[in-house]
Amino acid sequence: MKYVLFLYICTLSPQPYCQQDQVINEKFENYYDCITKGYLYSYRHLTEMYDKDEVEENKMAIKFQCRDFTKGI
Repeated sequence: MKYVLFLYICTLSPQPYCQQDQVINEKFENYYDCITKGYLYSYRHLTEMYDKDEVEENKMAIKFQCRDFTKGI
């Protein structure tokens, strides 16, 4: 199987809400590689795209998921 990584930007204030923010343009050979890269990409995305005040004010978080793209996305 091959996997694709999806990142979702979430705000937790006032109500939890997530929207798809980015599809990582990289194919992973296995779930393990995808999920571990998900943590790295999430950290990088949050720290590079948003400043500390925005993250604090909106209670932002990154959710991510690895999908098997051989079954269709």
